[in-house]
Amino acid sequence: MSYEARDYTHLLGNLPGFSDEQLKAHLELYRGYVKGTNEIIDKLENRDRKAAAYAFGEYSELKRRLPVAYNGMWLHELYFDNLKPDVDDDGSFREAVQKQWSSVKDWKEGVVATAKTGPGWVITALEQTTHQLRTVFVAEHHIGWMANHTPIMVLDMWEHAYMIDFGIEKTAYLNAFMENLNWEILDRRYRAAAAEVHKNVSDAPRNLNYVHAAGGGIG
Repeated sequence: MSYEARDYTHLLGNLPGFSDEQLKAHLELYRGYVKGTNEIIDKLENRDRKAAAYAFGEYSELKRRLPVAYNGMWLHELYFDNLKPDVDDDGSFREAVQKQWSSVKDWKEGVVATAKTGPGWVITALEQTTHQLRTVFVAEHHIGWMANHTPIMVLDMWEHAYMIDFGIEKTAYLNAFMENLNWEILDRRYRAAAAEVHKNVSDAPRNLNYVHAAGGGIG
């Protein structure tokens, strides 16, 4: 099985604040992660598993790098999918944000603060046991990702996402990103993730007494 890069050319000329030059460069980098994922998977099929070792081994190193390439592909798709201008922020996700944070504005401020943590990814995700939203920072494409969380909002904070248009002005990039958030997609992701929470709640391994606790937004 091989992965194919998705077509995001519909974004060109349709995201206020983002030039076609910036978007084309970003899309080219995304396609590189798709290619890299396929290459690593192909190479793993022909490497000697018996030579696997923590210190060094081609099989082991490919295993270690696969999450980088795969998550680089997957997170970019989630990022491009949650971009679209002029989409209202009404819906289940907005309601959940307001329940856990004092307002959508407060949630956005938390996203912006997390974005200043470093190059990497900022993700607002739904924790599948407690039904609690949490904004997390992921270094590279895989370091710091918390298990049992489903991504809802994905923000690329690697320099390649903004340097052509915004230089080192991260705040300007973040403002443009927020103005182009596709709330319809965020709502769809949230409802799908919440449905999984309710379906699996009987199997949850942790105490659920604090599910839906008011003011529980983290980050």
